[in-house]
Amino acid sequence: MDYKALINEYNVCVVEQSGVMKKKTPDQHQQLELLIFDAKVKTVEAEARIKAKRVNAEAERAKAEARVEAAEARIETERAKFETERAKFETERAKFETEQAKFEKEQVSLEAKIKALELASAKGEITFVF
Repeated sequence: MDYKALINEYNVCVVEQSGVMKKKTPDQHQQLELLIFDAKVKTVEAEARIKAKRVNAEAERAKAEARVEAAEARIETERAKFETERAKFETERAKFETEQAKFEKEQVSLEAKIKALELASAKGEITFVF
């Protein structure tokens, strides 16, 4: 039914009740009041559905934000683990390079001693006994 037309009829009925003539019967008047009440109830129900949808949408948005934050936290945790592992690797590499440098230095020192001994042996300053 067309609620605007019914409301207009209701308004005419109210005006006419206070005035000269009365076109509507009490049953018609009651029917119009029921229809108006029905329209108000439907309006309130629609507003409640809209509010519920807004609340649900807000809850979904909050859930999505929580999932994003959780994912970001997991990414940061994994990044921190990676950086820790990289730091361990770099430390181990530095230790290895330090040890390698020590061995190279010792090798150079030993090679120098060998050369010195070979020179001394060649000059006859020392003799090797095996």
